[in-house]
Amino acid sequence: MTKRGQSNSINVDEIPAGWGIDGLIAERFLGFVKGNPMPAVPYSFWWHAPDGKVLAELPKFSEDLNKAMYVVEALFKIGWKYGTTQNTDGEVVVMFAPNEKEYDPNRAVKARVPSVHLTALAICRAALLVAEVLHREEMIELPEM
Repeated sequence: MTKRGQSNSINVDEIPAGWGIDGLIAERFLGFVKGNPMPAVPYSFWWHAPDGKVLAELPKFSEDLNKAMYVVEALFKIGWKYGTTQNTDGEVVVMFAPNEKEYDPNRAVKARVPSVHLTALAICRAALLVAEVLHREEMIELPEM
């Protein structure tokens, strides 16, 4: 069992924007499949998109708010609603909660980032926490990180 704010024993608040979190999001929520390594480029893989295309690079879900909205849409399709607020100090809070009649705070997840420019990262971090909730409830199988 993992602690709140962690997914598979990794603190999601410490995961930076970039290819690592983008790959986790692509596999867990968007139907991408990691293919073979690209020998000429370290830590690079071919990615098989749900539409059948093979990509050398994933969309930057954690860096581009427009791309992060695909994550929000994917979670909405499986019954999770999205909300975001900005505090007076500029901190942005992203929340996902099951779209249920009665709000259950034990199933709601939140991720915080220090500025609006990092909202896409907060969406991806919160999505990993949704994966934790779904895994805990045995609704999905998580691939190893």
